[in-house]
Amino acid sequence: HHSEGFSNMAMSVGRVAATTLRSCARALSSAVSSGAVSVGKNQSATLTELQNGIKVLTSSNAGAWPSVSVLLPIGVQFEDPTTRGSSYFVENLAFGATKNRTSEEMQTELRAMGGDLVAIGARDSLLISANFMPGEHEHTMDLIADATLNPKYLQEEVEWLKSDLDFRTEMSQKNALDYTRGLLIEAAYGPIGYGAPTVPSKEEAASITPESLQAFLSNQMEPSAMVFSAAGVDHDEFVNVVSKNFGHLEHSEQRKQRLEAFKPAFAGSRQKFVSAEPPMHEALGIPLIHVAMGFEIPSFRNVESLLPFLVLSAMFGEGSSFSSGGPGKGLHSWCYQSIVNQIMQVHTALSSYTILDGPGMLSLEGAGQLSSASTLLANLGMLLVHATQPVVEAECERAKNMLKSTFLLNIESPAIAVEDLARQYSVLSTYYDAKEYCDMIDTVTAQQVADAAKQLISQPLHLAAFGNTGEVPDVAQIERFIQLKAAELMTK
Repeated sequence: HHSEGFSNMAMSVGRVAATTLRSCARALSSAVSSGAVSVGKNQSATLTELQNGIKVLTSSNAGAWPSVSVLLPIGVQFEDPTTRGSSYFVENLAFGATKNRTSEEMQTELRAMGGDLVAIGARDSLLISANFMPGEHEHTMDLIADATLNPKYLQEEVEWLKSDLDFRTEMSQKNALDYTRGLLIEAAYGPIGYGAPTVPSKEEAASITPESLQAFLSNQMEPSAMVFSAAGVDHDEFVNVVSKNFGHLEHSEQRKQRLEAFKPAFAGSRQKFVSAEPPMHEALGIPLIHVAMGFEIPSFRNVESLLPFLVLSAMFGEGSSFSSGGPGKGLHSWCYQSIVNQIMQVHTALSSYTILDGPGMLSLEGAGQLSSASTLLANLGMLLVHATQPVVEAECERAKNMLKSTFLLNIESPAIAVEDLARQYSVLSTYYDAKEYCDMIDTVTAQQVADAAKQLISQPLHLAAFGNTGEVPDVAQIERFIQLKAAELMTK
């Protein structure tokens, strides 16, 4: 649940099986370039690509309610200084007034659906997710098409969002762990593009107008970069309704190439500290310092190379003094055993990762009393140093089982499984189902996990801190400490 871009660890893996062309009798012939292609060894998904490049996928794994995901190339990754903040406004004004419906009419229809329809923004995409009553897929897609293709962006709505920005920033800082992770992403990827804060400042948003939002949206709606996925809906019927609502969008090679140029890259300053009134521990009422260090990991495009890093992250795990259910949940994690259970000033320690169509990041994060910043960072670094030595097989197997179980738990939700299908195909142009993904995890060895840790130590480190940062060591000091300890361990 700490992954970003590919949410909730929903990043199973798959191969395009034989490309069996067949006609889609009920689809609009002007919009379909090829028939269905089975996706994955176990025939768990079916693909049709429309003439304009839109990918339409359906899964055979349906729940009680049909689910639909629409993945659009909208997010801070695709912004430049002239469009900064536009993605935030597009996301938060979704399902407002359109050319065909007032805001009140849109909300009334949404409530009458008997399901839910939401827009979920990430740094690299905008996800439209819908769960609805059986038989409501045509109505649902009509609402999605109207909201994404015909928004009005009323001036009063835009101004209201601008007036709310300070409050949104303040609220994001109250979730100090996530806020610090955002600072780490900015330190690694830079303040423009993927690393930009998801909530713009008032100064950055000052130039945003309804007209500028319309222009931004028009530049982003490239059909070849859009993926539609569904479960619980007949494939041909879904192709038909997507064709009806989106088949008229024109492909632009120039627009496609422009979007492809917005790739995440490590281009930041390597360090981002925000000094502010320290966040308070909710149970103890004492001020905390939040810190995070990050390292580059392979792209999602190279799944087999990526998996040892994810197993490493699962082995580090997480631990919290006052987590729901108590610390026993992370009893076997390195973060709990070596840090939270040993250093009384530290209250939280964990590992997370960001998986992208480009270089991703594995991070080690924590929170503790203000005097513990150096100790916390040093001990997080020592976890990585010790991981360079192959662990006993039982620990490696435990980490692999944790990674598999977390993934399997998440895709029990049809909505997440459908989102996973769309996100995988948008990057890999293929789909790995649960069995293939778990089989690949099983092949990871303890030596590969140790090699992954060595690779992280050999790379530049990125650092973030939030709170009273006066006693936080800088990135160069932490980097030298880790490399020195790694060298000492090698000589032993």
